[in-house]
Order: sequence, then C-alpha cells, then structure tokens
Amino acid sequence: MPQKKIQSKYRTPSATSIASGSLLESISTEYNTKEESMIGEASVAPYHQATNGRDGRQIWLYISAAGIAIGLLVTTSIYASEAGFSGGMRFVYSSSSNTIFVLSVLSGITGLLITATIEGSIERLQWLLLVRGDGLNLAKFLSLHAGTGPMGLLTLLFGRGFPVFSSTRAWSAVRLISMVLVPILGILIMSDVNTKMSFHPIRNSQHVMGWGMSPFNGSLAQNVSVITDQLINAVMFLSDPTRSVDDTPGSLAGVPCANGPRKEVDTRCRRTYYLPAGVEHVAAQLDGNPMAAKSDVFLAIGQQGYVLEYEEGERDWVFDEAAECISYGFAFSGFRLCMRNTESNALQARILQCPSEVCANMSCLTNTAWHSNPGWQTSLKASFRNANVAYSRANGTVLSHDFARSKITPARTPAREMLTALHDALGDFSEMSMSSLLAILMDPAQMKIFPFYVYPTYIWGHLNSAATLASQDPAQVYRGAETLQSLLATILYF
Repeated sequence: MPQKKIQSKYRTPSATSIASGSLLESISTEYNTKEESMIGEASVAPYHQATNGRDGRQIWLYISAAGIAIGLLVTTSIYASEAGFSGGMRFVYSSSSNTIFVLSVLSGITGLLITATIEGSIERLQWLLLVRGDGLNLAKFLSLHAGTGPMGLLTLLFGRGFPVFSSTRAWSAVRLISMVLVPILGILIMSDVNTKMSFHPIRNSQHVMGWGMSPFNGSLAQNVSVITDQLINAVMFLSDPTRSVDDTPGSLAGVPCANGPRKEVDTRCRRTYYLPAGVEHVAAQLDGNPMAAKSDVFLAIGQQGYVLEYEEGERDWVFDEAAECISYGFAFSGFRLCMRNTESNALQARILQCPSEVCANMSCLTNTAWHSNPGWQTSLKASFRNANVAYSRANGTVLSHDFARSKITPARTPAREMLTALHDALGDFSEMSMSSLLAILMDPAQMKIFPFYVYPTYIWGHLNSAATLASQDPAQVYRGAETLQSLLATILYF
C-alpha cells in the first residue's frame, strides 16, 4: 500500500502518538473518508480536549491529593518534633512503641500521597506533550505512561536504539527515581528514630515548693551520719539513677578511665554528670496528697543541680602533704586524699590506699612512707545549672532532664574545706587503740552509725582490689577512678 502523509489537521491524540506503519495509515485514511464530521472538532482545540471536562476534574483531584500530602507532611514533621501538640492523647504517648507506630502510619500515608501526586503530575505532563504540534513518539510515550512498569523503564533506560542522552532515557530515569525515592526516604527516616520522655500535667494538681542543690557548706558534715544510703553511694554514687545522670558526650564515653597506680596509658578519660537534688527535696510535701496517687512522675521545674566535669589527671602532680592531704580510716585500713584548688570552682585530687603490708602492721595512720606511692588522679570542675527534672514516683529514679537553655553558674569547691568536712564526717581514730575502737563499734548506742564508721574501710577495699586485681581483671581498672569521682561527688552532694 503506498505511504500517505498525515496532515496536521488530523492530528488527534491517537493519530499523533502512533502515526507509523500501514495499519495506522489505514486508520488515518478512514478518518479522511468516513469521519469527516470529527475533523473540525478534533483539530480545532486538541489542548482543550485534553484538559477540560472530565480531565479537568482529574486535575482538581491531583491538586487535592497534593494539598493533603503537604498537610500530612507538615503534620508528620510537627509530630516528630518536640512540639508535643498531641500530649493529651494518652494512646499516642503511652509507650515508645505507640509513638513510633503513629509516626510510621503518618509517614506511610504521606509517602503514598506524595507518590500518587508525582505519578499524576507525570501523567498530565505526558498528555500535554502528546497534543503538541510535533506529537510524541512511541518510546517517549511509554517512558511517561503509568502502565510501563520498572522492567519496561529499565529496558528503555539501558536498551539500544536511542542516543545516549536522549529524552526517552531521561524520562525513564525520572520515572524510576520517582518510584524508589519515597520508599528509600521513608526507610532512612525510620531507621533513625528515637523517643523522648514527654509529660502531661494532671489538671487541678497542687504545685508545691521544693529545693535544689545549694553551695557547699562544710559545717553540715556533723549531720551526715544520719544519712542511711551513703554507704552504697560512697563508690556507686555516680551510678545511682536516683542521684546522678551521666551526661558524658558519646564521643568521650568510649574512652576508659584506665590509668592507675600500676598502669598508665596515653589517653585521659572525661566524664560529665548532672546531680539534681533528688525527689525527696521536690515531692516531700506531696506524700499523702490524693492527687499524687494519680501521677506516674513528679516533675521539678527549674531545679538547681551540680554539673560535675571530671578529667583524669597526671601522675606527676605534686601536693603539699601537710596542707593539702589528709589520711582517713583506721590503723588496719585507710586511704589518703589530697586536694588543691586551681580555680574557685575547679580542683585537682589524688587518692591512694594504704598498702597491704602496712595494714598488716597496724600502722596505716602512723606510717608515712606510703604517702608517696602512685594513686589515682582526677580534676573536677563544678557548676550549678537549673533543669526540669522528672522523677519516678515509684522509686525516685531520674527519668529525664532538660536544661531548657538555663545558664551555667560556677559552683565553689573549696578543697581544704572539703577535706576537713570529710574528716569530720568520717571521724578521727588516729589516737584510739584497737580495744577502744571495738568498744565504740560494739556499743548499742553507736550501732545506728556503725556503717558510716566503717565507711573508710569500704573505700580502702575498693581501691586495694582495683590496684591488685587490675592486671587479671580489666573491669577492676576503672574502679579506682570511679571511687575517687564518686567520693568527690558525695562530699559536694551531702
């Protein structure tokens, strides 16, 4: 059959998109002979045919889908932020799993609508290109058509028969990217999701006044013996979740405090702790309050606490043994603590234990030769900072804290006063014989403070085990530094 050129006035969307081959020529001829009445309508305004009427309503559907997608995207962003606009919805924030579930639902629906909007936009672009004067070839039409699946797009992108930088390959790449972009972004977003404690105030609950940490006062040392929990806190104080929060940055937390009397490494560990005043200073007035029984959390607003910054020190630090050091304990066990100020809120400290051979001779408080032995060193910088602290009503554990852009104020750390206060609290047994000491410890009237009298022995035991067992047990290496850090924190806290 002879080839016949199709004139522009017959370029309907069907004829333009597939105008090649003998079968298409027959279709075009049929338009010329049998459907003359359609020529005028098809050729006058093809663009309006592609956009008006039913197709116009589809545009509004696409616009509506895009608007809903944008709204859900904004909602998801606000929900994932710390705005907490849904704090009153108990299901949403009742657990971490519920919070993440709602976030995944919102992000999933948003992703579907964004995908639908992109596909709708590409479809509209396809028909707008199709009705142009020069038409649209079949390959480019397929690269934009919604019915072309991933395998077809890959064939068009990497197949033969097209120039390397042809528009067909470009549109195929755009379609493939639009297919995988939203799911990949969803996976990346949900792979880095964490939850943060949020609080919902109980209506009509009574606000009470509490207390925070106050500046150091050595005159209170005589009253410390009535504190029942200090025995554990002597060494584990900074690990007690009711007293302390580890605020060490992640980049520094991995550096161990591995220096000791028998081992020295090149690295120096750094630790930062926040010490709020504790729930007993916040919610003491809420005991017996009927509203308190409905609460899971006691939230202290703007409670002042200590920020303690530690850094391992150097072995060559020199202290004045007479003015900056004091020995604590008994003739059979004890330790020596040295401190000096470098600033009003900063100090250097060293601690060392009485050696076993000196303990065996009952001369820890009279023999001074062991005072020059190597020990554990640390520097301390103390500051005050207010925070919103959440305590568990059940056990007083610090659940979360937020500094809320509060200012840092230097906290005074008088080294000599701290040494004297600890000496007053622990007691002086240097002039007491063993029989007199046993008489005191066995006196029923003194039994209530017996744990505090043997406090130095527990510290000596931790230091001695850290020094002697470090070569066999790596976990023991850190106990010496932790003991010194916790002891300094205990002095400031109580």
